[in-house]
Amino acid sequence: MLTLEQRAGWFWKKVMKSESCWAWTAYRDRHGYGYFCVQSGWPEHAHRVAWRLTYGNIPEGVYVLHKCDTPSCVRPDHLFLGTQADNMRDAKEKGRTCRGEDHPGHRLTEQQAQDIRLLVQAGGDSHETIARRFGISRRLVGMIARRERWKWLA
Repeated sequence: MLTLEQRAGWFWKKVMKSESCWAWTAYRDRHGYGYFCVQSGWPEHAHRVAWRLTYGNIPEGVYVLHKCDTPSCVRPDHLFLGTQADNMRDAKEKGRTCRGEDHPGHRLTEQQAQDIRLLVQAGGDSHETIARRFGISRRLVGMIARRERWKWLA
């Protein structure tokens, strides 16, 4: 099996360089992140590979984050290391987090989530009945009641 350094030529051939971002042109997932197979044969995020080729190993538990917010970008000077907390703070500061009704996949309004909590607390209806009423799963009813979803609501 070839080492990462031996595969570097193949890696950089899959990059389209521009004046701003360097786009990964090979396989990307539905979120736009590129993948490249390294020594183990398992795919690794392309931006992490770019970091390793340029700067060396990544400490365990450390993330490679994008300054440019472009998931397919592998330009080394657009990348920086950080923790999961750094990643979440960066996303929030750049307005990339959304929750509740702002989330594109939301199924309920805040009022409906509050109503579900009240119905569960009242104890008159089963989770199944509440789920049917709101067109959601029993599991989601339980998660709302336990504040695993919509947890910021009163």
